[in-house]
Amino acid sequence: AGMEYPTAMPRRSSAWRPATRATLLLAAGCLIATAVFPRTLSNRLETVSRFSAIAPKAALQHHPRGYSRLSGIVRRAAMKLDIEEEKASDCRIRLKITVPADEVQKLANRCIKDISKDHDIPGFRPGKPVPRQIIDQWVKKEDLHKQMVTEILNATVPAALKGYRKIALDGSEDIESNVEDLVKGFSEKKELSYFMGVETLPTISWKQSYKGLEVEIESENVPEKNAKMVEKAIMNVRKKMGELDNASDREVQKGDMVMMSYMGVDSVTNEPLVELGGQRAKQFDTEDDTIVTGFMDNIIGTKVDEIKEFELTFPNTFTPAKFRGTTAKFKAMVHQIFSVELAPEDEKLAKELVPDAKNMEEARAFLAEAVEKEAETKETEAVEEALIAAIGQISECELPNILIQENGQQMYGASLMEFQQSGKISPGVLNSLMTPELVGRYIRDNRPEIETRVRTMLAFEAILEEEGLQLTPAQIEAETKAMAQQLTAMGVQEYDEDRVREQATELLSNQVVLDLLKENMTLKKV
Repeated sequence: AGMEYPTAMPRRSSAWRPATRATLLLAAGCLIATAVFPRTLSNRLETVSRFSAIAPKAALQHHPRGYSRLSGIVRRAAMKLDIEEEKASDCRIRLKITVPADEVQKLANRCIKDISKDHDIPGFRPGKPVPRQIIDQWVKKEDLHKQMVTEILNATVPAALKGYRKIALDGSEDIESNVEDLVKGFSEKKELSYFMGVETLPTISWKQSYKGLEVEIESENVPEKNAKMVEKAIMNVRKKMGELDNASDREVQKGDMVMMSYMGVDSVTNEPLVELGGQRAKQFDTEDDTIVTGFMDNIIGTKVDEIKEFELTFPNTFTPAKFRGTTAKFKAMVHQIFSVELAPEDEKLAKELVPDAKNMEEARAFLAEAVEKEAETKETEAVEEALIAAIGQISECELPNILIQENGQQMYGASLMEFQQSGKISPGVLNSLMTPELVGRYIRDNRPEIETRVRTMLAFEAILEEEGLQLTPAQIEAETKAMAQQLTAMGVQEYDEDRVREQATELLSNQVVLDLLKENMTLKKV
């Protein structure tokens, strides 16, 4: 929230269903990741472009779609380059780009002209041309050649990519040649050759047909289970409306409310699990495991100011997924204990539960219907998750690194947004956690999951193309508006509508594929 985002959305995201809370979090994570990590052509180019105080101020401008360029690239579009191509892998092309000697001379002269206009050389007023021989006296030869090489790369890379824009993945281009070696061997009167890699979409192969998949899910719409959820919802409101009495002179009992702070660390690495929050004291219901299953069971019997230490393993259904299967060591301290005198089941409670309800009978009936609909929604999502997992298992392809990096950034951003939405971290803490080091660690720790997500995403795109599935402009516009409204409600105040539209289009496209898979699947509920 409050961040200023660049105009470009990563070309592909990892959202699967229409704008549910989970996919909105992923979309918001995508916005944050793109803002914090805008792609550039090459970190090496950035380094050499900043060699001197007299380097042209506009030496390197970053194109919003990922590659670097100079503002004059339009008139250089017809530049003659010698390009040799070889297929390095199924999703990577290696280009040898040779800049003719006459083009090298032109760009070197342009570099000298820029320096002479934007300089800090004693005896010459800023903006006034400086003779070449004076520049040679004030600028070291190596530094001058660095700037010339930077100028040439900035001009020729976009020109070389022009013929590959339909197949190249945005931001995947990478100069493989060592820039320092290019500088050492540089001559203003000789051609310049360098190597560049570009990633492309891979070819998807199928272990079996994606039509006729067998899907098995756990039945959610069970009357007994639904009835328990209704009673739990009523109990929560009864506690909320009830009276709290200080009971800090005894141990915590089941049903109490407690003021509690806690912290968790990975039991193997001892790294703090800051995303879980808990450093500040908050109120918790001992009958509700909002942190992780089993947490509150360890709090029962604790006294005020007593430090309770215990270990828990996050279940395979825990969100965010990065914690699944991880064993954490927790330290918790209860600061206050409150017993609860429950509010009575009367008309006041009924209206608190359902504003239009006249009595508890009507309120229970409304809640029962809502719980049943929620169960149906969960079953639908379970089916879709099972189909997504199946597609990931039956598809094979080589994975472009740029997509792994993009999706890893988005998934990490989504996990932070979820913690912010749950109140476990503040926006300021969220921003401080979005660093290249932490994102890199997240990608390393969660690479198998990220690779599965990317492979599944590419498989969905392949199905969309193979089946000729289409979206209407009206569908895209409606989904874009709905997503924008919900992102605003989640606290994302600034975003680019075109980027949200791209996200909405991908969400709808994935849903169209899911609908096709559901029409051709065999479903079993257990």
